Amino acid sequence: MQHVFRRQSGVYVFRLAVPVQLRAVFGKTKIIEPTGTREITMAKIGARSQATLWRQRFFEARRLLSNTGQSNIGYPEIL
Repeated sequence: MQHVFRRQSGVYVFRLAVPVQLRAVFGKTKIIEPTGTREITMAKIGARSQATLWRQRFFEARRLLSNTGQSNIGYPEIL
């Protein structure tokens, strides 16, 4: 999976780029979260779940932005 990277410690992390139009909302350019494992198979399974969760958040942020007509909203409003 392209979103799983191994750190020097051996623990795999999930990494996903924040879409350009949502970077001001989330205040980040990348989402980086540890998977909590050193096993690639388990890391891939966890990363799929994390990717799904973050893509849902991105979708919701876009929906809120388009419905409110605002140029930005706060990240806590999306969660």
